[in-house]
Amino acid sequence: MGAEFKTGWLREQRSGILGGVLGQSFGALLLVTLGLWLLSAFFPTGLSFRTALVLGAIASATAPAATLAVIEEYDAEGPLTDTLISLVALDDMLAIVLVALVLTFTGGEASGSHWVTAAREIGLAVLTGGVLGSLLGWFGDRVTEDDIRLPLILGFIFLTLGGAAWFDFSFLLACMVLGFVSKRLPEPHTRTFMVPMDHIREAIFLIFFTLAGVHFEFDVFFGSVGFILAYILLRMLGKYSGARLGTWLGGSPPSVQENVGLGLLPQAGVSIGLALTVSETAGFTGSGPLILNTIIGSTILFELSAPIATKFGLSRAGEVAEGSRRR
Repeated sequence: MGAEFKTGWLREQRSGILGGVLGQSFGALLLVTLGLWLLSAFFPTGLSFRTALVLGAIASATAPAATLAVIEEYDAEGPLTDTLISLVALDDMLAIVLVALVLTFTGGEASGSHWVTAAREIGLAVLTGGVLGSLLGWFGDRVTEDDIRLPLILGFIFLTLGGAAWFDFSFLLACMVLGFVSKRLPEPHTRTFMVPMDHIREAIFLIFFTLAGVHFEFDVFFGSVGFILAYILLRMLGKYSGARLGTWLGGSPPSVQENVGLGLLPQAGVSIGLALTVSETAGFTGSGPLILNTIIGSTILFELSAPIATKFGLSRAGEVAEGSRRR
């Protein structure tokens, strides 16, 4: 995901991108948190404010794969397309930071140490990803054999995971920075360096979602259908309204303001990964099954419906290639 992030459009439209990522992230965070907490009296879930806050933080994440797949399938080009490509990477990074902050500030530590702990975890993740990403880019620039590139990339990923486990910081954020930095440093092969990952991407997705499905509990899901539907509606409203307001404040074109929120609805890997992390965190073991099954259950609906919304937004903005409109 970090390797997919493009900085050119960010430099050109930094106000619109910054407004969009902050608007849709905090829009989802606020609406999901406050909405679920206020509606908790109607659900037999015993929802606490901090559980609602965690779900709000997770709701800010967007699954980039679904949005990018629609963009590629319909050969979309234009301001909305470029904005979406930047936003889906940035908002996942912000979501990881938000969850880390929520877990830190809702823990049982003294309040004076909250900022120190949060800064340590986020700083170590960025530092480790940056250092190892620089080394990966340096080595990758000198490795020309295709059969060596994949073991090299995987080796650095495992080094990052080991560092995260040893020093207790976010492996998701560290790996995202690893991919981003590794693609920014080397010049000659920036378009081909990560190609070996494409060969195993689908297998990774299959393994990940299979393991996520193992944690799915039907009794928890069916006992919380109303709660999950409320989460879905609040997330959709928060994403769309927040993105529209943020891009308006950032001065983005009207076609971007009106349609960007439609491309930010997919939810999958990062959200499930964050939910798994929270469910295994001390203090959330009781609410862990509810959080995890809410995210997994809503992911099913979002992954079915969100690509349709993305395609509709791209078509309305006039960025779908002519030959693709009939598909």
